Amino acid sequence: MKKVLGITLLVAVGAFVVFMTGCDGELPGEVRNLAAEAADEGASVKLTWTEPTDATGDETYSVYFDETLVEEEISVTEYKHFEPGKAGEYEVTVVTGNDESEGVKIDVYPIDVTPVTVWELNGTGKSGIGFDIEGEAVATYSMSATSDYRGKVDCYFSNFTGQSGGFDTPYYLASPDQVIVDPGDPDPSFTGWRVSGISNPVGGNIEDVKIAPGSGSYYNRSDQVVINETYAVSTQDDYYGLVQVISINEIDGQVETKVTFQPIQELRLF
Repeated sequence: MKKVLGITLLVAVGAFVVFMTGCDGELPGEVRNLAAEAADEGASVKLTWTEPTDATGDETYSVYFDETLVEEEISVTEYKHFEPGKAGEYEVTVVTGNDESEGVKIDVYPIDVTPVTVWELNGTGKSGIGFDIEGEAVATYSMSATSDYRGKVDCYFSNFTGQSGGFDTPYYLASPDQVIVDPGDPDPSFTGWRVSGISNPVGGNIEDVKIAPGSGSYYNRSDQVVINETYAVSTQDDYYGLVQVISINEIDGQVETKVTFQPIQELRLF
């Protein structure tokens, strides 16, 4: 009899809860125009939004990061998540009394990590790596004197020797403007390349790097690249990318990499 009684009470309580929820009426309206931008030199995320269309002035807002509440009872239509430490998904809800609206979400994730094959500047294939911000994709470009992709390349690999019939180490990851002083440049008069900053290693697997270095950590080229190390790239437009060196074929100059970048300007989180 005890089991039967327990089930009966549970059903009754469940029915009561459903009835009470239905009596609360419609949920508050959702926030509008949720947007995210970089703050604090790219280490933080600032969220802004517009109040719901049915706003009464009594609302507050709650912010969730990766499904965890990080702030509640916010009375203004913006919030800065101070140094979240990594990229993630934000959700903003409207709270009126005991009622909370459906959440509106926005993520600040970088593009998916992409396998990319390029060649040392003297190699037989494309040498330049570019971050296509508008298309949110990684692209490769020819850096020969007959191809004008100077406005698209954000970094390239070089051994800085200019030798033919084989490619000596060490290899470097370099800013595109270094082509004009690179002995492997097919045409030194071919100027006007973009200027990027290249870091020294920031970690091993690219998927494990959560934030790119800040200012003061970038050079016109890296130290000698190390297999399975990841390097950060800071573009002249203030976007950040990561390049992991997977392998180098020293016979033909082929370099296998994995690449990602953050499509939100100035944001260093990954």
